[in-house]
Amino acid sequence: MDTKQLDDALARLFIDEGARIVFWHDPEHEFVDFMNRLPFLTFGDTTVHLIRLDQVSALATKIRLERDEPDSRFLLYAPTEEPDYADDWLLDIRLYSRSFRADRASIILTDCAPEGPVCGLPGPNRCGRRVCTPQPLCRRFSLRHGSGDVPGLRDRAISV
Repeated sequence: MDTKQLDDALARLFIDEGARIVFWHDPEHEFVDFMNRLPFLTFGDTTVHLIRLDQVSALATKIRLERDEPDSRFLLYAPTEEPDYADDWLLDIRLYSRSFRADRASIILTDCAPEGPVCGLPGPNRCGRRVCTPQPLCRRFSLRHGSGDVPGLRDRAISV
């Protein structure tokens, strides 16, 4: 996924869908260099603050999100797996916020989903969002694995 795709997907979450807090876990460390270059993100008039969960304590993050800046927007990036519920100090915030994924399966699902609502797809796709027409990769995927309903497409794409 290139930076243009990242910007577009994050802008969709923060601007189009109105998300205030988005969690992004990157256990493969694919985007650590990209995140190290950014103190914040800007989408038009909207500023999104970046918090690296591996560099800031969970308590400091919680205080900043809920008390110090309750109306600001945040991207919470962690180059780790999502923690278990029992070990997650930010679970209450995670439950009312959004998640973002930039792994290969999420990219395929975002690019290859059929026209119309894409209910039930993981990552940046949400109910009611219309997606682009299939790309050449998606055509090859459809020829190889067949086309059909969204749950079937999701299951086939995840199995790749």
